[in-house]
Amino acid sequence: MCDGPTSPPRAVAAFSPSVTCCTYIPTLSNIAVGRILLGDDSLGGRSSVVARIGRHDAVTPVGLGWPHAQGELYKDSQAHFGRHEGLRCPHFVTTEQGGRCGIWRDRNATCATWFCKHDRGEAGRRVWMAIRDLLGTVDGQLAWHALDALGISEERRERLVPRAGLLRGYDLVDGHRGPPKIADRKAVWGRWYGRETAFYEACAQLVDGYSWDDIRRIVGRTLDAPLAAVTEAIRALRPRPLPTAPVQGKLTRHEHTDGKTLVSGYSTYDSLVLSTEQSDALNLFDGAPLPLVRHRLQEIGLTIDDATLQQWLDAELLLPSKDTR
Repeated sequence: MCDGPTSPPRAVAAFSPSVTCCTYIPTLSNIAVGRILLGDDSLGGRSSVVARIGRHDAVTPVGLGWPHAQGELYKDSQAHFGRHEGLRCPHFVTTEQGGRCGIWRDRNATCATWFCKHDRGEAGRRVWMAIRDLLGTVDGQLAWHALDALGISEERRERLVPRAGLLRGYDLVDGHRGPPKIADRKAVWGRWYGRETAFYEACAQLVDGYSWDDIRRIVGRTLDAPLAAVTEAIRALRPRPLPTAPVQGKLTRHEHTDGKTLVSGYSTYDSLVLSTEQSDALNLFDGAPLPLVRHRLQEIGLTIDDATLQQWLDAELLLPSKDTR
């Protein structure tokens, strides 16, 4: 659960404890589904996966995709992320403390790497996004590897239609919304039709015990780009000299308690609480050389140390000016 600041303004309200940030239905690869079905159910999420399979909506050999109705609701209600109970994930298990993820051990790459706050602001977010892409690549490639191994032919796989954008995953599309016709399901599943649960379990058993070397051999050069992106994102976390001429970023400001200001840069979920003087001081960063800006700050009796400047840069309250970036 991600707690917001005390008495936050409405525009950056804390997530509701009844849903936390779990207002998103994850796509689950065939391997993840199988692991959930075969694993212990101490977190209480297996029944929710079985229910998704039973509805036959976006249930394919690749895994479980987004139900059409939920996809439309999500697109129309993103402003209510973290607060709208109608968007709550079906794998969310309610507890006395609020709730927990029922499939935590086998959650997908998005759920495993999404955080509302980051120690290093935008730089930290980029690391997790790169890791998300790497994990998603591995998961997706192994899912197709399982299709090959378990006899889902190329002809049958061509009937799967990929979704773009937020609605990632694959569907059986037959010209109408909702679960596909039986004939379409049979055409894709073949000998596994009616045995979808057994198929998912077989996928998990297939890759159980794979080493990283096994994965590299199966996935091949497809991993090169996401691995390089992770390396580069981690490298960007290393300390760097402050920019010579920082400029104010694109900010969102809201009044906070005790006369302070809540200032957002790269993300409204990761705002900083600044004094009124500090918030106003951001306006002095107009691309002028940093020593000149420090002199301006001293003239109004304000000192901003290097650590604070780095924090503001991480949160993208400040950016290097375009001519020095």
